[in-house]
This record gives sequence, structure tokens and C-alpha cells, in this order.
Amino acid sequence: MMRTRHFLASSLVATVAAFTSGATGFADDASRNYTWGDSPTQPVVEFATHDPSVGSANHTRQIEFANEGPRVEFTSLGSGVGNDKGGGSCDSCGPSRILIGGAEATFLWADVNGQAGEVDTFGLSGAPAGSFSSDVTEVDQLNTAPRVWLGVQGDRWSVVGRFWDYRAGNTLLGGADTVGFASHSNLRAYTMDLEAGRKYCYRDWNGTISLGVRHALLESDSSIFTTTIPAVDTIVTGFAATDRQFSGTGLTYALSGSRAVRCDSPMSLFWNVRSSILWGTNTAVASAGTSAIGLVGGTADIDNAIATSDSDEVFIFETQAGVQWEHELKCMPASAFFKIAGEYQYWDSSANLTAVASSISRVVSAEVVSADVGADASAGSQELNLFGFTIGAGFER
Repeated sequence: MMRTRHFLASSLVATVAAFTSGATGFADDASRNYTWGDSPTQPVVEFATHDPSVGSANHTRQIEFANEGPRVEFTSLGSGVGNDKGGGSCDSCGPSRILIGGAEATFLWADVNGQAGEVDTFGLSGAPAGSFSSDVTEVDQLNTAPRVWLGVQGDRWSVVGRFWDYRAGNTLLGGADTVGFASHSNLRAYTMDLEAGRKYCYRDWNGTISLGVRHALLESDSSIFTTTIPAVDTIVTGFAATDRQFSGTGLTYALSGSRAVRCDSPMSLFWNVRSSILWGTNTAVASAGTSAIGLVGGTADIDNAIATSDSDEVFIFETQAGVQWEHELKCMPASAFFKIAGEYQYWDSSANLTAVASSISRVVSAEVVSADVGADASAGSQELNLFGFTIGAGFER
């Protein structure tokens, strides 16, 4: 009788193994283990399947022969075949490749270096009338920039396109009595990426390693314009302006990781780092101009300078760290997520470009005394620091 039971049990196990192997779509290299119970009255057969293509997915089928007859029990542990985000009831209904994407709002302060514009005016008899600098409108406040991405994710590999665009600007008008000025500064930086990534798992961390192509632009400009009336019959003006721009294409590579705060928690900690090296054209332009006009005549002067490098390199470093909440989607191997994180970016140009312009004008009034104005502009290589935080949401596998 015992041999008969064991024969029936082995036959049933073979049938279950064949059925589940075809029904759930396990890979050809899936492992299948059979364990027999030791009890002579209640022999137990355990059938376990592990598919390495879906990470830690384990499926156990237990066939127990009690006195009343055979009973089959199915248990699913781990991430499942169709969804590697956690056990669910839709293990086999999801596609092998899905669309992933999301959007972020980045809130970043900017610190840009390497440019200056200044205008100095002197009234009659050489008395200082005013000194003005474009630094008064330096871009140093919090600004918002969008980041969006869209791609295709498979079991292991993904292809993703990403775009980020940061714009900031300041304008200031001022003056009193016989002096007036206008200052303006602009900053723009954007990146466009196309990259391939591969998932990895190390201990309790899951993440992605990626490599791709990046195109980027970094441009900043500033200007200052002044008008001074040192005497009733005299007016002097001056302006100084700088413009710097880099545009290039190169390589970008990134590493990311995340882990759950605790077992079965929808909250996780995450981080990512990215480095890019780009090759392109870097240009620095400086302009300065002055004019001095009186009743008996006047003078005007303008100076421009430009420096260009066609083979400049720009290095970009980016990092994020924060928390993420995930919600598993039913019958689709993906999760919706919401995240908040701190973010830092560093942009640096290797070229030592400098463009300097200078202008001086003088007018002699009817009393045979002079009024002078001088303007200087200097544009050097760009260096940019961005720091703040980001809020985002989207879908991932």
C-alpha cells in the first residue's frame, strides 16, 4: 500500500511539474526541486521552482497525502514571474516589456562664476558720480526646472530618453536724482540623454547601471547700462555686457540604488550618481561702450572682445538622495512611485577662456572741466553649482 501511495505521489508531482512549467512560462533554465515527506502515514511531496530571470521568484507546490486522500496546496513567494515588485495575483498576465516614464520638478539655487560687468562715472572736476556692477542681478535665487523621461523596460535591460531644462533671470532698474541704471542677468542649462541600462541586485540593494549619449547647453550673460547727468549741459552713458556659451555632445554614465525601509514596506531609500564628459564649442564675449556729450561737443567709444575654443571639454556631475513611495499595479509588471530628494549638480569647463573689453569717454563742459565714464567687461570660463531638491512621480518596473 505504501509503495502504491508513493507511486501515485510521484506521478502527481510529475504531472504538476509539467503543467506549471508550461502554464506560468518559466525560463528553460529554471530549477525544480522535489522533496518527500518522512511520515509513513502522511507522505508530503514539495515541488519548488526558481526562475533566475526574475530575481528572487520562488514558487512552491506541496502535495500532502492525508487519510482522507491527496490534497494539493500552491504557495507563491517572492516577486512572481509577471511582476518583480512583489507577490501578487497577476504573475503571468504582464508583458515582458513595458513603457516606463515620469516627471520631476527640480527646485535649485544657482551659483555661476566667471563673468563681470562694471561701469564707473566721474562728474565734473573728477568727483565720483557712480559705480555700477552687473553683480546686482546675479542669478542666485531658487528656480524651478522640469525633468521628464520615457523609455522601454524589459526583465533586465532598458532604453530611456531624458530631458531637463533650467532657466533663470534677473532684472533690476534703479537710480536717484541724476543717476540711473539697468542691470540684467540670464542663465540657461539643459541636457538631453539617450541611454541603455541594466538592472542589478547586490545584497538588499536593487538598482540600474546605465551608459548613453548626452547633449547639453550652458549659457550665461549679464549686462549693466548707466546714465549720469553730472551737470545741466552734460550727460554720460556707459554699458558693459558679457555672454558665455558652451554646446556639446558626449558620454553619460550613471549608477542608482534603492532598498526598502523594512520588509513589505512601500517606502524605500534611494540614491543615484551621474557623470558626463562632453566635447564641443565654448565661446566668451565681452563688450564695453561709453559716451560723453556736452554743449561744446562729445566723444564715444566701444570695444568688443571674443574668445572661442572649438575643442573644449565640460564635465558634469549630478547626484540625488531621498525617499520613495511605491504602489504595485495589478496585472502589470510595474509600480507607480512618488519621490522627494535632495539634488546637487556641478558643471565645469576645462578651457581657460577670457574676453576683456574696456571703454573710456570724456567731455569738456563750457567751464572747461571734464566728465569721464569708463566701462569694463570680463567673460571667463564657466563654472556652475546647482543645489536644492526635487519632487517626482512616474512608473517603473
